[in-house]
Amino acid sequence: MKNGKILQKAGVLIIMAAVLLSTVTIAMNNRAIEKKIDFYDSPTTDFLLKESQVKNPSQREQIILEESFTDGIPEDWSQELVVLNYYWDKYYGGWDWGSGKIPPAPHTDPWNVMFEPTVGPEGAITKLVTPSLDLSEVTLANLTFWYAIAEDETVQPEHTGQEIITVYYKTSSGGSWVPVPGGHFEDDTPEWTEVTLTLPNPSGDYFIAFEGEYHWGYGACLDDVVVYDPFGTEPLIADANGPYEGIVGEEVQFTGSATGGVPPYIYSWDLDGDGEEDSTDQNPTFTYDAADVYTVNLTVADTGGEMAFDETTATIENAPEPKPDLEITSIEGGKGITVTVENTGDGDATNVSWTITIEGGFIILPREGTDLFATIPAGESEEFSMSVLGIGLGIIFDIPTITVSVECNEDSSDEASVEAKILFSKVTIQ
Repeated sequence: MKNGKILQKAGVLIIMAAVLLSTVTIAMNNRAIEKKIDFYDSPTTDFLLKESQVKNPSQREQIILEESFTDGIPEDWSQELVVLNYYWDKYYGGWDWGSGKIPPAPHTDPWNVMFEPTVGPEGAITKLVTPSLDLSEVTLANLTFWYAIAEDETVQPEHTGQEIITVYYKTSSGGSWVPVPGGHFEDDTPEWTEVTLTLPNPSGDYFIAFEGEYHWGYGACLDDVVVYDPFGTEPLIADANGPYEGIVGEEVQFTGSATGGVPPYIYSWDLDGDGEEDSTDQNPTFTYDAADVYTVNLTVADTGGEMAFDETTATIENAPEPKPDLEITSIEGGKGITVTVENTGDGDATNVSWTITIEGGFIILPREGTDLFATIPAGESEEFSMSVLGIGLGIIFDIPTITVSVECNEDSSDEASVEAKILFSKVTIQ
C-alpha cells in the first residue's frame, strides 16, 4: 500500500514537471503562437507575457515584414559569406539527391529559398539577411518562419547529416550578430515546420539573419518569413469629413483623413456614387454636372494592408437665378432733389418704382413724388429727381426729412433718409 502511494505521488510530480516544460501556447488575434521555453538556457522573463501586455481586442497585429520569396530573394535582402563562397538561392522545395526532393515543394508556391552547396565542401556557412527593420515602436517583436532540414544517408554515407539553421539579430548595421534565443535548429526536420521566436532588444535599425550551414543534407530550406507585433496598432479609421454642398459646374473641395493602422495611407474616392474610383488624392476636388444628392465613399488602405471605409453625401444644387440688388447711392440737393440708385446685383431689375417723400417744414409742395423705370441692368445706375417749392429751415417748424425708397419686380428694394433745408426751390442736404 505504501509503495502504491509513493508511485502515485511520483506520477503526479512527473505530470507537473511535464506541464512546466511543455510548449506555452498563447492565442493572439486568432493566431496560435507557440513559444518553446527553455528554462535552462535563457531567462523565462524574456519570453513570458506580462499582464500589461494583454492585447486590446480593438487592436490588430502590425506586420513589419512579410516575405514569401514569390520572386526569389528580394533585392533589399543581402548575404554575408561566413565560411567559403556559397549562396542562398530560390528553389522549389528541397534538394534532390536522386530519390526526390525533401521537402517536395515550397511551403507557399511558387518558390522557397535554400542554402545547399550540393557538391561543395561540408561546413560552408552563409547568412541570409533581411533589410533594416524599424522596430522602435513595437510592443513586442515576433518572428515567424517555416523551415525544413532533412537528413540524407544514401548518397554520401560517410557524410550523413543535415544542414543547420541558426537565427541571429543585430540592432544596427554596424553591430555584431547575436543568436536569437531558441533560434538554433539542427535536428532532422523533413517536413515544413513553423517556428515563432521573440526578437530581443528591438531598435529602429534592426536586422535578422538566417545562417545556413551545409552538412550534406537536402538543404536548409526557408519560406514565409513574417516579423510582426502581436499587440499591433489601433484600428484603422477613415473619415470623409462630410457632408458636402456645392453648385452644378463649380468645384467642390473634399477632405479625407485617417487614424490608426500603419501609416502612410493610400486614399481612394468614389465621389459620385457610381462605384468607380474618381481620385486617389487625400483632398480632391470634383465638379458635378447635374443637381442631386450624391453618395461619396472614401476607402483608406494602410501599409499593413488593412482597409477602412467611410460614407457621406454631397448635395449639389443648380446655380441660383441672377438677382438684382438695388442700392440708393446718393441723395443730392440743389435746385430740387436728385437721387442715384445702382443695381449692384447680377440680374436686371425690372419695373423699378421710386418714391420721394418730404416730412416737416412749412408749405412744401409737393410732399411726395413717384415714377417708374422699365429696367436698370445689372451693374448700372439711374438718376431721378423731383422739384420742390417751400420753406423748411428748422426755425419754427422741424427741419424737413427727405425719405427715398426704390423697389422692383424681383423683390429687391432700398430706402434712405436725409435731413435738408429748403428755401423756395433750393434744397441743401444737411
